[in-house]
Amino acid sequence: MLFLIIGIQSYPKHYLVRDGFIFAVKEASLIGPESNAKQSASQLEQEILLLSQLEHKNIVHYFGAKKEETVLSIFLEFVSEGSLVAVYEKRQLEESTVSAYTRQILTGFAYLHHHNVMHR
Repeated sequence: MLFLIIGIQSYPKHYLVRDGFIFAVKEASLIGPESNAKQSASQLEQEILLLSQLEHKNIVHYFGAKKEETVLSIFLEFVSEGSLVAVYEKRQLEESTVSAYTRQILTGFAYLHHHNVMHR
């Protein structure tokens, strides 16, 4: 399968699959300074375990993971607008839009808390 990198920020890297499906990829190096690589991979493995158990319209969707010799990758739903901070910095938001975003965030938090998950 061929991928085209469409943008690299610090984290995650964004890829476009050949058939036009866009998704985000988080990667953790399995090599490098021993403690950093192990800690990063361990955190990503915990995220994989958690996200694989969650399914909600206001939670980023998990599509799978792949472990190779030097990198652990997690495949996630691509959120085209980016973070809420990025949206806020790009444009002035109407009160109704802020209200809608707030409702979506609280609905997502309620789902997480119902499943005994705390968001940090």
